[in-house]
Parts: sequence; structure tokens; C-alpha cells
Amino acid sequence: MPHVPDFASYILQDREGKCIEGHQSNTITYSVQPQGQLQRVTRQAGATDTGPEEEPSRAALMEAIQGSREDLEGKIDTMMLEVGLLHADLRKVLGRVTDNEVPISTMGKEITAFKEQVTKLTEATKTLENRAEDAEGRCTSWGFQTEQRGAQLRLSCRIELQIY
Repeated sequence: MPHVPDFASYILQDREGKCIEGHQSNTITYSVQPQGQLQRVTRQAGATDTGPEEEPSRAALMEAIQGSREDLEGKIDTMMLEVGLLHADLRKVLGRVTDNEVPISTMGKEITAFKEQVTKLTEATKTLENRAEDAEGRCTSWGFQTEQRGAQLRLSCRIELQIY
């Protein structure tokens, strides 16, 4: 059975690679279970020094971008749910073949339908680009990237917070 990537992740950090929230780099990984359920796991890396004291307080910074972040996370959750459903569909198709329920030669319609779903999802991610400035002119940006190789689909998302 072909390997199907079953995760996506994003990192919240500034443009120099320093972490934003709580002086830590936060990586949130979504794992898609074979049943199509999502499991969200948060890991935190070690602390880093973020610079001189005259920088805006971290609390003020996070408050300023909270609305954008919540909107972003909602869109990521929606996209990951779609990926989860797609992954479950593929598991069902491949499972029927590997369980010898049907020969692969008769699965053309199902495989074509799956490829169409992958194409549609890939096209959708290209439109999910967002740049927004908060009241103090700091800029948040994010976007999705997809990679497709045959029946494999990998979707990743990166968030950058640029402080001017």
C-alpha cells in the first residue's frame, strides 16, 4: 500500500526565526487518523532570548494579533478536516483493494474521484493566502503549501509574524 502522509504542522515565529508566544517556539501538529478523526498535539521547544526590553510586551503583541490568529486557526482546522476526510476516503479505497474485495483494475472510478478531490483541495489551498496588519502596523502572514505525488498528498502551513 502506498504511504499516505497524515500530518501537517505550522510554527508561529518572527521573521528572524525567534519565537513569539511565551518566549518559546510552538509547533502544533495535526495528525489525521485512519478513521478521519483529527488529533492535535502541541509541542514546545526551549526558550530563546527575544531582544531588548524596549520591544512591545509579549502580552500586548499577542493581544494585538489574537483576532487574526483565531481566524487563521479556524481556517487551518477547516482545511485539516478536509484533509482528514480525503485521507479517510483514500484509506477506504486502498483498503478495499488490499483486502481483495475488488481487483485494482475495477477501481478506476474511485481512484479518479479521489484524484479529483486532491486536485480540488490543492487548488483551494492556493487561494488561502492572507496578509493583515494590526493597529500598530505589525504584519502577520500565512499560507498553505501542498505537495502531490500520485496518491500522496502532503499539506503544510507556515505562519510568520513580522515585527517592524
